[in-house]
Amino acid sequence: MRRLLPLGAAAAAAAQVTLWRNCHGPVAAYAGAWLARRDLFQETAFGDSLGMEYHDYNVYHQGGNGRPRVALKSARATDFYVEHLSEYEHAVRRRARDPEVLMRRQAEDAARACDEPRAAADYPAGAAPPLVLIPFWGGLPQKGGNAHSKVSVEEKLLQLRGVACSVRNTFPGAALVVGVASAADEAYVAGAVNASEVLRLDVAHGAHLSFTLFRRVQELIDAGHGRYAAVDYIFFTEADQVLRAALSPRALVAALGRQVYVVPNRLEEPFPAGTSKDYATPQGRRLRFGQNMCNGELVATSDGRAAPAPPHHIYRAGRRNSVRRGGGDPLPWRGADRRPPVSRDELEGVVRAVRAFGRAPYAGSSRERRLRSAAEALGTTFGRCWAVAEKRAQAWFAQRDAVKAADFGRVRQPLKDLSQLSEAIDALKWSPAWHVWALAPANASFSVCHRCRAAAACAFEAPVARTRRNATDLVALLALPLDEDLEPALVRRSVCAARRAFGGVVVGVCDGADLRALDLLDDAEDGVFDATALPDGVFVVPLPCAAAPRAQTSARHVDHAAAAPLVKWAHAQVKGDAAAWRGLFFAAVGDVVAVRDVDALAAAAAPTTFVVPHRLRDGAARHNKRPPCDARERDWVTPLADPGRGDARRDLTAYHVVPR
Repeated sequence: MRRLLPLGAAAAAAAQVTLWRNCHGPVAAYAGAWLARRDLFQETAFGDSLGMEYHDYNVYHQGGNGRPRVALKSARATDFYVEHLSEYEHAVRRRARDPEVLMRRQAEDAARACDEPRAAADYPAGAAPPLVLIPFWGGLPQKGGNAHSKVSVEEKLLQLRGVACSVRNTFPGAALVVGVASAADEAYVAGAVNASEVLRLDVAHGAHLSFTLFRRVQELIDAGHGRYAAVDYIFFTEADQVLRAALSPRALVAALGRQVYVVPNRLEEPFPAGTSKDYATPQGRRLRFGQNMCNGELVATSDGRAAPAPPHHIYRAGRRNSVRRGGGDPLPWRGADRRPPVSRDELEGVVRAVRAFGRAPYAGSSRERRLRSAAEALGTTFGRCWAVAEKRAQAWFAQRDAVKAADFGRVRQPLKDLSQLSEAIDALKWSPAWHVWALAPANASFSVCHRCRAAAACAFEAPVARTRRNATDLVALLALPLDEDLEPALVRRSVCAARRAFGGVVVGVCDGADLRALDLLDDAEDGVFDATALPDGVFVVPLPCAAAPRAQTSARHVDHAAAAPLVKWAHAQVKGDAAAWRGLFFAAVGDVVAVRDVDALAAAAAPTTFVVPHRLRDGAARHNKRPPCDARERDWVTPLADPGRGDARRDLTAYHVVPR
């Protein structure tokens, strides 16, 4: 498969770009195989369920704070895939007259993977090849779980030989560890496969082999003896899945992160035989997708960003997540894994990769020009927030779909804190179609200044900052607090800055409230607010509010009684298609927003993300509160999306993931 190079004079030596799909939900992320970093593997708690599907689900769901991890499958099926052999067995036993002959031929073809070419041993500097884990059951079929294959031991060993060779072809130098449950299987494996080690495990059922093998290896890595002392990556596969890859080992491990792992596409041979439209193996067998397809948004990674050997001291020995609740807060990152921001050449490489992927007629089109202009201007890098505290935001920007899907009815009123609204968006975490990220920029390209008296004056007569989108489909929602100390001049700066950034502003006020704070908005400083004299693009909406009881107020308390009603009003407008807004910004009146690149912000706010600004006081960097995300301890994401994409094109959203 052809690899895609970034543009530019140094393209020959430049990093290569790979496209992936972000898999939403454990079914799409499943393949019975995965590649992960050592820290992700060590922090995963594997349950006792029958069936390897559940152990894949353990890996997927334990991203911390009940949050799923990021599972990536190659956008091109043949870039990284497994040929699932036993699915063919099920088909021929149901339909073929001579299934035993067909199964024997398939096993012999699988073993011919040992004759296929081997990739170059191209790993990041200082990194060791993966430790490969394969559970092998040579006994009789068992009910339940995955130990149900009826092929003979000889055919299982042929399959295992092909799997072992295919893994070593993809990952040269990999150490192969096979888990078995009996002395007979141990002897079979020792005679058929040149394994680095065969681990004898005590299990009550063949389907227990996988999680028992995982737990044993976790203990060996914790102890740090022998080959387990310097493990960087773990690759797992079932014993009936032949692995093939057109990507180099460096390109595969470049996509890995603290909570990011890579899954091969799972292809199966149909019976009767497939057609010429299906994918062909080196042996001429025709494969197609089964039920575990991944159709999430595109993710672009650069193999030039593959870290050196991941630090080995970023998890505590023996620390495991909870199977039921997922992991806790990620541990601090103390390694020297720091890389520069994404370069323009790399962004251009992503543009080329997306164009060559063939999802749309890019060449020479206005769509391609918009992508290129986006790449040139996207200097904004976002850090992914994992901890709950980091995602409690008093201001945020979200796409229409995220707001539409959120359940703001769960927000209790009166509000104790504005962050209760962002928590309602963040609650979109278990539905298969959604897992919401919070992203915070690594610089001040998106910020709000709280009660910012040092902000420059803002004139409503100034034109709205048009972007490449030249769109009017963004809106700012500003909730007016019940606060007698709010200065009218600050109100004007707050509303004016939001209008310049997003084009439209809706100010939510409590019905019957004293609106003298909005006096300056009508350009008549007479102590009386005139709603008919508002600037273009500014609207005031009266709302039914529930003021906070006296017992909950204090000298420092600000009553944001209008906040929840305003967001619920906007939610109703979006859900009922009464408003054509594609992106919504929320803050309190008095917060002055600054956005360097609205296009980058809109691109980052895909249906599965919301963006948290940096929060400043008095406009001085020294008064900056703790950033929502510490970029040194998180995955970095640079958004790259067609700014003009419509709802039907949302799968073309591309993120450049810098794994951390």
